[in-house]
Amino acid sequence: MPHLYIVGLGRGDLSSIAAALEQKKLSGVRSFICTAVPPHLEEFLATIKDRHLINLEASCVGTEDLPFAERREKMVETILDVLKEEQAAALLLPGRPWPGEILGRLLRQRLNLRETNISYLTGEDVILPLLDSMQLATAGRCESVAAFSFCRGVTILDALCGEELKEPPRGELLISQVYSHSLLTKLVEQLGDIYPAGHHAALWQFDRHGETVLHGSWTLDELAVLSVLPLHGWSFLHLSPPPRCSLGDMTAIMAELRSPEGCPWDRQQDHRSLRPYLLEETYEVLEAINSGDTAGLCEELGDLLLQVIFHSELAREQGDFSLWEVIDGITRKIYRRHPHVFQQEKLADARAVSRCWQEIKLQEKGKEGVKDDFFALPPGLPALMKAQKIQKRAAAVGFDWPNIEGALEKVGEELRELKAARTGEEREKVEEEYGDLLFAMVNVARFLHVDAEQALAAAIQKFTRRFQYIKGKVEATGKDFTFFSLEELDHFWEEAKFQE
Repeated sequence: MPHLYIVGLGRGDLSSIAAALEQKKLSGVRSFICTAVPPHLEEFLATIKDRHLINLEASCVGTEDLPFAERREKMVETILDVLKEEQAAALLLPGRPWPGEILGRLLRQRLNLRETNISYLTGEDVILPLLDSMQLATAGRCESVAAFSFCRGVTILDALCGEELKEPPRGELLISQVYSHSLLTKLVEQLGDIYPAGHHAALWQFDRHGETVLHGSWTLDELAVLSVLPLHGWSFLHLSPPPRCSLGDMTAIMAELRSPEGCPWDRQQDHRSLRPYLLEETYEVLEAINSGDTAGLCEELGDLLLQVIFHSELAREQGDFSLWEVIDGITRKIYRRHPHVFQQEKLADARAVSRCWQEIKLQEKGKEGVKDDFFALPPGLPALMKAQKIQKRAAAVGFDWPNIEGALEKVGEELRELKAARTGEEREKVEEEYGDLLFAMVNVARFLHVDAEQALAAAIQKFTRRFQYIKGKVEATGKDFTFFSLEELDHFWEEAKFQE
């Protein structure tokens, strides 16, 4: 039965390597596997006959653009190939190794434990000595290192798991086993997406004597082009928390505002009293989008997020739910409703995606015991928005024109029926036909991928803007509207259009 030994090499100095590899259990092992060649390892193995070193990083040469998951997979496949040919092999890792090390975890998942033995031969821990050195450097006011504090905790991340970091930790970030420049480049690219520009990262290592060394601190941009660093498996990146406030900071502020010592206005609010502000902030976000004001959009989205946090805090106080449950719920829902992205299901086009979304939604509601109302919508929705949503749901199950031509012909039909209704004296019939015409026009908007509510709001805004120009022109003459003909007012309208 093949046997894989996962061996910790401690601090990576000659005595640690010798102590690890001279263990009796490894006497029959010929193949030693490592992510990148550590100091002293080659010269030590050269003194022992019939043993050879397999460098996993070599299997990734020329694949610098590979995602982290694919890079890990190539390494795991290399290890599995060795085990197919050898009865025993040793995977050499820094430190103990610690439980978060990804290669050991993946191998345990992939190997049939009934057919392969896995043994851990642990070495000296390297994380705690490194943290001690970082604190001492801070206490000594070392100019080349950022302040280090345990008050918000320490997040330790395997360098091969860079994609798992979705946001900056609240505390210190320590990335282990930054063993090559290609991996460093990939990491810096990932970190640049979530840390602010100019954020510093310090590089720490254990040297050939097993001592911690600070190589320096650079901005992420500088690290991306730095190619002279002597990287190996005992290299660590340290990043302090960014100066930005986080979602957790905002929830703490809201809780304080609602506390007995907080703000009297905030303490008086409840879900119902906040409704006007939620609606107002939503429309201000839409206004920023319509005007193309990106700075304004950033601010207005923050105001809208505040409403979400406020309502979540009210619910938390009542023991109903928290903001974190809100985030967890929507994240899981999006995952479930996109099987064509996150599972193996294949969907042909956007219409198929929409139909699948609706089917999954109905299944979820059924499982939750919610009344299955196909057209159930919030009663406060504006009529145009409600019409478009209803038409979209009907189309999702196949009740739809094959193309926009059918929808346009329907508009013509409804317009003719409205004209015919005008000749009669039935007011209700005119109103009915006018409603049918509006409903048909909303359907055209859906085919054009236009939001009917927003299109009408933009048209109102445009009309208001142009009419204000006409009003200014009229007032500039010292007269009122009665002194101007429709043709003259229309001339001002055309001027307003031209100036836009």
